[in-house]
Parts: sequence; structure tokens; C-alpha cells
Amino acid sequence: QQCSPTLILSHGLGGNREGLAYIGESLAPHGYRVAVMGHAESGRRELLRAVTSRDTSSIITDPKKYAARFMDLDATLAFATRDCKPFPLVLGGHSMGAATTMLEAGARGKVNYGSADRFDAYIAISPQGVGWMFDHGAWQSVRKPVLMITGTEDSGYDGDYTTRLVAFNELPPGQKRLAIIDGANHLNLGGRRNKDAQRQAITIIRDFIERYNTAPAVEKGVSITDK
Repeated sequence: QQCSPTLILSHGLGGNREGLAYIGESLAPHGYRVAVMGHAESGRRELLRAVTSRDTSSIITDPKKYAARFMDLDATLAFATRDCKPFPLVLGGHSMGAATTMLEAGARGKVNYGSADRFDAYIAISPQGVGWMFDHGAWQSVRKPVLMITGTEDSGYDGDYTTRLVAFNELPPGQKRLAIIDGANHLNLGGRRNKDAQRQAITIIRDFIERYNTAPAVEKGVSITDK
């Protein structure tokens, strides 16, 4: 039995499931099933430990964290597909959740988890470029539709937002979309402040899920690139 479009979301290292609730709360009234996972190995304490550590990379690429994240994903996916077959079935995430998403999609990262490619499409919010998780060429095996969302103020551990564009540029072509929201920063896209940026992100996400790579509804302050 087929059921409604279903989106599973994964938050970042310093986040929690409340952060991405804005996506679920906006999509649910339109018939979407949305599950926002909570990852017990993440949170403000872990983010502070990463920021103050002499070896930040070892914390944000900790294999135990990703093992736990994929256990969370396995359980959520089993629950979401227990009684029906959703279409489309989409995985999305913010920051470390974006890394989790791209690993599942088939990107080759610096941890040995993911690459099961069990979803119809993927959404990476504040995705990683070359750096702490991915090297050049890491995205060549990603075949499904992918939406990447960032903002002009979306700086991170690897640098400013332009570092994130490498991931999109190295994806193989075919139903791939990049959205850049003017003025949006890392915390905005993770659910804090700037309701306008979040509203724009929701519009982009809904359009992508419903129509994949057809012409998006472009708003002022949003740059869209397709490949």
C-alpha cells in the first residue's frame, strides 16, 4: 500500500529535533509525513566540546557518533515504512545531519557508514564541501535526486558558504539542485531565528519533493542552480 510523501530529517551536532521542527510543522498540513530524528550523541555539550577541542575533526568524524546516527535512521525508516510504502521517501539533514544524508546517498566519507541508498531523494542543508568529512571525488557515486541548501552567511568549520558549493559542483548531473538563500546563516537553516529564511527553505524543499528537477518557484533573495 502506498502512502503520502515521507521526509525523515537528521539534525546537526549541536542541534536537537526541535531545531528542524519548522520543516515538519510547515509540510504536515500539506499531506506530508515528517519524522525528525533526535540523536542522543549530539547537543550543545558536544558542540562546545568540538569548538574548544584541539582536534575538532576527531569529534565531528567520530565513528561512534555515525554508528549511532545510522541506528537511529534504521529504526526511523523501519517505523515509517512499517504499514505502507511512502512515495517519495526522502532523507534530509542539517550540518552533521547533511553529512549523514550524503553518506546514505552514496558519498564516500571518512567514516565507514552509509551508502545504503534506501531513499528516492536527498536534501542536504548546510552540506559539507571538501574538508573534515569529504575529499574531492567523494560525491561521484550519488545517483538519486539531491537538493542542497545553503545561505550567503552559512559559514562553518571548513570556511564560508562557498566551500559548500564544491559538493554540488562534484555531484554527477541529473536532478541535482542548489539553492542559496541571501542572508541565511548556519543557525537560521538549523531552525534558529530568521523566519523568512526558513520560509524560503520550506518553499524550496516542498517544490523539490513534489517536482524534483522541474522549474522551481524562485523568490527574491534566492539563487537556484540545476544540473
